[in-house]
Amino acid sequence: MKTYRTTIWPLAIVLFIGVSLMMFGAYKPTKGIIWTLQIMSPMIILLMVSVVSSGWLTYIKINNREMELVNTKLFRKKADIKKITHISQKGTFYVFENMIRSLFVYYTNDKGKERFMQLSMGLYDEKTLQQLIKDLLEINPNIKLDKTAEKLLRTGKVRG
Repeated sequence: MKTYRTTIWPLAIVLFIGVSLMMFGAYKPTKGIIWTLQIMSPMIILLMVSVVSSGWLTYIKINNREMELVNTKLFRKKADIKKITHISQKGTFYVFENMIRSLFVYYTNDKGKERFMQLSMGLYDEKTLQQLIKDLLEINPNIKLDKTAEKLLRTGKVRG
């Protein structure tokens, strides 16, 4: 069984920006920085714990039979690796299609319907996704890759 973990840096950046904005918004010159820290510290701690734990609790596991996507221990998706049809890398959102990208793993569920698992390229670094694709292809060589997924497999990079 192999486990592929998220990278914590994007979450740390979000955390830093969030804390900075919260501190800036709560600061009152008449009351001082100590008052701001006293008011904001419970929210800052809650934000830090939630962001860091979501980074460590979000991962992908594969064995010789199954791929499982675990998202903060609350949401789980499982797919039979032999039923994975194709992998594509494309924009996560229609509006920011070229800025925010994800790897989509398409599979057929037990009822014959096509489903997908979305792996954000902000949470998983390119080398991790490259290794995941290699391992999935080793188990199921019939998986089709689009051009960008092939490039990710060959070079370990999507851009550049």
